Amino acid sequence: MLGPEYTLVVPDAEGSSRHTAELDALTAKAAELGVPLTVLRLSDAGGSLGSLFGAPFVLVRPDQHVAWRGGDLASAEKAIDIAAGW
Repeated sequence: MLGPEYTLVVPDAEGSSRHTAELDALTAKAAELGVPLTVLRLSDAGGSLGSLFGAPFVLVRPDQHVAWRGGDLASAEKAIDIAAGW
């Protein structure tokens, strides 16, 4: 499930395409900075991922440690900057 790159875990309610624009911008920024990033959409029909992870979005480093978690994908861009060494 989690690979040798950064993984952004995103709740996916019944296959919806919520957050598509923000995710596209985030993956483009990661690519621009040379940070390998995979988006992992997990089914969250019951809304329990936020409770489990402490936030709806979680960025996991390649070594499987949580680099960032939050409720706003715009703030994930700062985490990508940090991952890139900025």
